[in-house]
Amino acid sequence: MQSQHVEVLRERSRPLLEQLRDEHDESTNLGILDGNSVIYLDIVESKRTVRLAANHGDRDPLHSTALGKAIASQLSDDRVRELLDQVGMDYRTPNTITSVNGYLDELAKVRRVGYAVDNGENELDGRCVAVPILGTRLPAAISLSAPAARFPIQAVETAAKALQAAAEQLGTTPISED
Repeated sequence: MQSQHVEVLRERSRPLLEQLRDEHDESTNLGILDGNSVIYLDIVESKRTVRLAANHGDRDPLHSTALGKAIASQLSDDRVRELLDQVGMDYRTPNTITSVNGYLDELAKVRRVGYAVDNGENELDGRCVAVPILGTRLPAAISLSAPAARFPIQAVETAAKALQAAAEQLGTTPISED
């Protein structure tokens, strides 16, 4: 990883993640592809006592998370296959996509709509929406996550639009020119 560029992205994203957390009252995350998994670079936790949360440095799979799907949507299908072959597609919940073809179909949808959803695929009672950060050389995404009972599927598109606006701000100035 290009640690200096990662740190710049983390610093630039923090105020936007805080703003999104405050607007939606749910946890927000910044993740990046590291090897064949997603690593959480920053988490701004919801102020609610019941929340979905990760810890800085935690790793999650590409195939069962919204962050992973958002990042993978920016990669070629061949690269995605290669990454999935390295780690497999373990069953996490009954909703987890566990076939490469099913996952590639999901990525086609993500590319079409511009955001990814984890609908109880990584945590059964969780829901998360993520968007890629375009315009940087870093394979990164931001997300909003919450207990599914508080984050109905009907609210995903509204949250995705807010995330897209934030990601656009992050991607307007390239982090790396070299």
